[in-house]
Amino acid sequence: MAIAHVATEYVFSDFLLKDPTEAKYKGVRLELAVDKIVTFLAVGLPLFLISLAFAQEVSVGTQISCFAPTNFSWRQAAYVDSFCWAAVQQQGDGSQLWLHKFFPYTLLSLAILLYIPALFWRFTAAPHLSSDLNFIMEELDRFYNRSIRLAKNLASFDSKGSPEDTQSALDLTEACFKYPLVEQYLKTKRLSRSLVVKYLSCRGLTLLTLLLACIFLGYYIRLASVTDEFPCDLRTGVLKNNSMVPAAVQCKLVAVGVFRLLSYINFGVYVLLTPLVVYAAIGPARQSSNFLRPYELLPGFGALGVVTPFYNDLSIYLLFLEENLSELKSFKCLQVLELLQEAGDEGFDTMCLLRTLGQVKTDVLDGKKEAVDMVEPTHKFASLEEEMGFWKEQAEAHQQRADEAQEELQEFQQMSRDYEAELETELKQCETRNKDLLLDNNRLRMELENIKEKFETQHSDAFRHISTLEENLAQTTAVRDHLQKYIRELEQSNDDLERTKRATIMSLEDFEQRMNHVIERNAFLESELDEKENLLESVQRLKDESRDLRQELAVRHKDRRPSSSLGKDADLLCPASGNTAVPVTPAKPISSFATPPPSSIRRGDGLTGTPLTTSARISALNIVGELLRKVGNLESKLASCRDFVYDTSVSRPALSAGPGSPSALERGSDVQASSMSPPPQYDSLVKRLEFGPAPPRGVSQGAQSPQGGVKILL
Repeated sequence: MAIAHVATEYVFSDFLLKDPTEAKYKGVRLELAVDKIVTFLAVGLPLFLISLAFAQEVSVGTQISCFAPTNFSWRQAAYVDSFCWAAVQQQGDGSQLWLHKFFPYTLLSLAILLYIPALFWRFTAAPHLSSDLNFIMEELDRFYNRSIRLAKNLASFDSKGSPEDTQSALDLTEACFKYPLVEQYLKTKRLSRSLVVKYLSCRGLTLLTLLLACIFLGYYIRLASVTDEFPCDLRTGVLKNNSMVPAAVQCKLVAVGVFRLLSYINFGVYVLLTPLVVYAAIGPARQSSNFLRPYELLPGFGALGVVTPFYNDLSIYLLFLEENLSELKSFKCLQVLELLQEAGDEGFDTMCLLRTLGQVKTDVLDGKKEAVDMVEPTHKFASLEEEMGFWKEQAEAHQQRADEAQEELQEFQQMSRDYEAELETELKQCETRNKDLLLDNNRLRMELENIKEKFETQHSDAFRHISTLEENLAQTTAVRDHLQKYIRELEQSNDDLERTKRATIMSLEDFEQRMNHVIERNAFLESELDEKENLLESVQRLKDESRDLRQELAVRHKDRRPSSSLGKDADLLCPASGNTAVPVTPAKPISSFATPPPSSIRRGDGLTGTPLTTSARISALNIVGELLRKVGNLESKLASCRDFVYDTSVSRPALSAGPGSPSALERGSDVQASSMSPPPQYDSLVKRLEFGPAPPRGVSQGAQSPQGGVKILL
């Protein structure tokens, strides 16, 4: 029997739920599945669509495309796109183009508004609801454990069967179910409505936000997304009076088609979510306590009664308790008992089933012993004394076993007392620890309040600082815009100055070309003046030589006059015959052609000091031409003088000797030789003049080239 009691203890210990040292029910769900679906779709879908819109902007580029003029550069075209994108909301033609610009941010605001009810529920109702649900679920598990202990005690009392044990069992039952704490706590929630008001407020706010979002999306699809083109006026600010800038350019919002598709998707999902929100709002009204029917199998449970459908906190607690049934271990065990009850007879008793479950192992062990006894052979006794001895031995053996069982029982009782003392010690320690934890909790709560106050102070300071920074940012933005306008003005002025610089450079190059041309002409005139000086020197030298020649001719003419009459006649005929060949002395005196000496003429006079004008250059060229003509005349006269000298030197010796006389011929040749050799005083003249061969007689002197008669040796 002692072994049976130990086995019963183990069976009931298996049925008892172990109390863990850590906090239980960590996975309590404080939001319903319908509410989670609504929040996830209503908040996640706009964020997903916003990411798609920004991804489209990153992949495609800017959301606006303007048709800029062809004379605009790429920077000017980019400025036109940016300017028109900033001026979308300033269109005064009644079009709602600004909605296209702020459409992604509108979706973001919708997501924030739809997440506000979830935040409100999480920070206002969820903490209180979490603590209450933990308490209710823990008490339900304890109630199940008390029922198991009661069945265990009843099974132990049935084995004894004394009336005192029966009375103690009744007292134990009354002590176990004297005060049903869960039922009384849930009954108090029938008169409270704070939690249901918060829940319905969250659902109503969600429904209102969904309806407003559907209205906005319907308006955007119906009216705003029809027009995506508009004319953009560029003549503002500095460009107001600029005729090179067109009055308006045509612009198109390229992302309107994508926004319209996103609006259709979002509108459809919100329309489907509206019935879910309504269904979640009427959930507390249709909630009942039928899911707690398995706990009615336990003795003492059922004082809660039938919960009528009504909006109160009890319906909210039952709603969330049904949502968290998977966290109740006792509910799973009671479901097994409920299935056994449904499969059994009508007179099914739960306590009987619990006692039967407790005695399963005991019956198995007793059955094994009885089978062993039945297998043993029956003893045949020869006499009565032998039978009495045998039974005495059996009695002594059973008595020994009873003593051993009694000793084991005493040991077990001692162990139970020790274990009870240990449990009491642990309970005291737990109470002490609980007090310490409560103190720590109060201290942490005070610290949390202080931290909240500090956080609020820091938040207000940060908000003021952010406001100041935003004002500074606005001022900085205004200054930056002003500086950008000033930079554009400077760029325009710089362009004007660059054009002026290029024109000045072109003018300077033209002036340099003209200056170089003038310098070349001055150099040409200088070379002409040098030639003029050389010609003047040559003319003066020719004049001197011609004068010397005339003087020499005069001297020779005087020295060679013949004494005879024939010679006189010849002398008379010879000048008469050669009268035409004698060069005519110019009427103008030689002094009139005199030029200033070379030392008085300096190189570069009239060029470096005072520049020559056009008329001065022309007159100088005319003078040079006249001088050249005079030089030609002088050379022709010099050639005629040479012919005259040859004629006189040949004819005079022939007349003095007589024709046909050899002596005369010899003398003529001697005279000719002597006449051809100039005197010593004219050696310098011979060095300077080189006579050529005598011209033919029949050739006219006028046809003779002046350059062929004499060479000027410089």
